[in-house]
Amino acid sequence: MADDTKRALVVKDHIIPVAPDLPILDQLLLKGIPVEYQCRAGFCGACRMRLKSGEVRYLETPIAYINEGEVLTCCTVPVSRIVELEADYLKKD
Repeated sequence: MADDTKRALVVKDHIIPVAPDLPILDQLLLKGIPVEYQCRAGFCGACRMRLKSGEVRYLETPIAYINEGEVLTCCTVPVSRIVELEADYLKKD
């Protein structure tokens, strides 16, 4: 059964409508958000962001170490209607 719930990511000053089945990293890159990444498979941890609110689901179990409250955007999809993420390299001006 398809999940028709509308979802959005909040990152820096951007509110981005997103799909529930495409990795968050891919969706950020499609919208031109300058996200750091390397492996795209949960190995390196370069795409880590702090999960400020909302819920995500891992498509695959990551190998990279992440701190509590962090997620790897390369292998997660949004579960909750709104997911708010933050990264030091995306600080507001």
